[in-house]
Amino acid sequence: MPVSMSAARPVPLSETCRDRAVLWLWPGQALYVGPSLALDVHSGSVSCLAVGVDGPFTVRPADGAPRTVRTALVAARVRHRITAHGDRMAFCYLDPASARERACRRLTDGGAALALDHRHEAALAELAAELDPSAPAGRARAVPEHACPRTRVP
Repeated sequence: MPVSMSAARPVPLSETCRDRAVLWLWPGQALYVGPSLALDVHSGSVSCLAVGVDGPFTVRPADGAPRTVRTALVAARVRHRITAHGDRMAFCYLDPASARERACRRLTDGGAALALDHRHEAALAELAAELDPSAPAGRARAVPEHACPRTRVP
């Protein structure tokens, strides 16, 4: 999960946020849907596909220019900051050495550190928008399944 590199004191989730944020966990992947956590520049130990559920967001690599997008795949250990422009975000966390992460990367444009514009971004935002804390794990799993479709090996 993301690790903050900031010396700023963490702020607990508000009561309102707790009612709208949810995290699902599966082997090698996780999905968070809810308000942006408004982290400062940070890096994660896993790759993260960020989806602006209610609109675009700005992603700024620590060593690059900001980009305003609807989806971004940030590789593990890449220092970056995401600023949401809508109310909710979805973050799909992926094992960086997994077939899932490679499948997701093939559906985006960009380099190894930061890939943008997932080919199914509209559908991903729509699927994530339908999720709330009462959604069953099977319904939530549609997001990573759509973002990182399993491919058959001949």
